[in-house]
Amino acid sequence: MKALTSEMTTRCVGRHLLDLPRDLLQNTQSYAEVDEVRISINPLAERDFSMALRIRQEELKRETIYGSGDSSLKSNWSAPNASGLIFDRSRSRESNVLRTLELRAWRDGYALLLQIDARDMSFSKSRSADDTRQTTTPEKLAQLLDVFARTRGLAEGEVPQESGLCIANGFVKGSPSEKESMQIAFHLKDTQDVYFSFQSDTVVRENDTLLERTAKVEREMQRSGTTTVRKGKRDIQGQPVEEWLMRGPTPERVPGTMFDLQANVTERDPAKPFVSLTLFNGFRIPAPPRTLEESALVGNLTSASLSEAEAVALWDAVTPTLRKRTIALRP
Repeated sequence: MKALTSEMTTRCVGRHLLDLPRDLLQNTQSYAEVDEVRISINPLAERDFSMALRIRQEELKRETIYGSGDSSLKSNWSAPNASGLIFDRSRSRESNVLRTLELRAWRDGYALLLQIDARDMSFSKSRSADDTRQTTTPEKLAQLLDVFARTRGLAEGEVPQESGLCIANGFVKGSPSEKESMQIAFHLKDTQDVYFSFQSDTVVRENDTLLERTAKVEREMQRSGTTTVRKGKRDIQGQPVEEWLMRGPTPERVPGTMFDLQANVTERDPAKPFVSLTLFNGFRIPAPPRTLEESALVGNLTSASLSEAEAVALWDAVTPTLRKRTIALRP
């Protein structure tokens, strides 16, 4: 464990910084949403992006609504100040009223995918004089373009010097929003069952903290055969937090550990987002859905990769480094 934690690297996560061992790699599964806009960013060559964009355009052109044969794609137009397109498409193949505005663009070596849901009552079979007010496409498009204008790719290890939200492979410039959430994971190299998950959220709020829910949590732990390694309040970099370290059987049917740290659980200020940092040991790392054949090739876990003592040592090396990202004021 000393070798693992001897070389740490700073990662920008949400509106915080966190030091992680270099052997913890960014996982491919992540989530980010700002002002109702879902965001996904990945490094990609421009030629590969252009090919994928053409394939997506042709796919949407062929897509129709079940039962009517109407095209689900209403229109598409160029993305502003970038190579790419915005598609106005149906949210599902059940109806054309519920829409998704899908923006695919390429900037500076990164493919950006931004999506927001909308409603277009011009497709409604029972129209009324109120339909124009019920149509939300124009305002949702404005939201989409606002977030897009503030979004860019982010190199691994880069720490932005301006206010904004760090997400997987990207950065959204701006002050904290009342509708802002993200999640990112980092898994341990050469293992299938050890990873940290970081979450930041200004939407979901609780009325009580983790430790204030002790009775409820302990009832659930008793049913699952889980016990406590340690729990309590801590002060990390001036931020009051609560932690709960647990041991017990995992979904992979092996003994493992799950350690959780939470802050700002009951806060209502967007500048103080709910923050959760969790270490999973003995849990399969996040991955895209697998077919039955792929699952068979992966096989079952026979044991957790880290002992309880090793997991605690890793936890105690990483958690003290969690801190708010400060913005340097320019003279």
